[in-house]
Amino acid sequence: MPHATIPQPPESVLGVGNTFEVAFSGDNFVNTTGRLADLYGQVYADAVCDDRYFSKSVGRALETLRPLTGDGLFTAFNKEPNWRAAHNVLAGIFSPMGVRGMFDDMVDIAQQLVLKFERFGPEYDIDISQDFTRLTLDTIALSAFSYRFNSFYSNEMHPFVNSMVNALVEAGRRARRLPFQNYFMFRTSQEFDADVAYIHDLCDKLVQIRRKNPVESRDLLNQMLNGKDKDTGLGLSDENIRYQLVSAHA
Repeated sequence: MPHATIPQPPESVLGVGNTFEVAFSGDNFVNTTGRLADLYGQVYADAVCDDRYFSKSVGRALETLRPLTGDGLFTAFNKEPNWRAAHNVLAGIFSPMGVRGMFDDMVDIAQQLVLKFERFGPEYDIDISQDFTRLTLDTIALSAFSYRFNSFYSNEMHPFVNSMVNALVEAGRRARRLPFQNYFMFRTSQEFDADVAYIHDLCDKLVQIRRKNPVESRDLLNQMLNGKDKDTGLGLSDENIRYQLVSAHA
């Protein structure tokens, strides 16, 4: 039985295959691949999602985050063992049913935001950036490891939130600087290191507390503490769990 021809977009006359279809389509890569899957069928989608042929690229922008997120899923290199191990351990909790199990926590924090707006009244000037930073990081903390920053009950953000924002901003700036410029940013580097140390310390404490005082929960932290890699039968180290908790916020 002859093989059917695999459907694909017409190739460029310039000899670069389908590069222009993806790189210069005017859309982002995810939307472009989705559109092509709609046009050319499941065989295309299966090929794009086959990690034997495609791998995650950790470019300079992501590498600048590695002091913060280490070999967490966000910034792990494909060759690092924890990339595959964590993917296997966490795949279930990020399924549609796993995410649905987080809805109550998401609604909890969203209600805090709406209640704040209601209590301040119609004359209140909403600071979208500040309030939605609180919303995002408080939601992740409660959904992922059942911890409350309570950012809506204070004029100041939780120190973790401030440190996370500061570290992400500085990592982004490092990616845009020339390497020798970063070398001479002594004070900025000290502040970045202090923020990273605080974030790591809090995450390590949360892991230690949960290990000493187990709870019945289907949150991300319990999944990482108790889950096993289907390929090796091993669990994640406490260090990698820390990096995964940080990556959830990054």
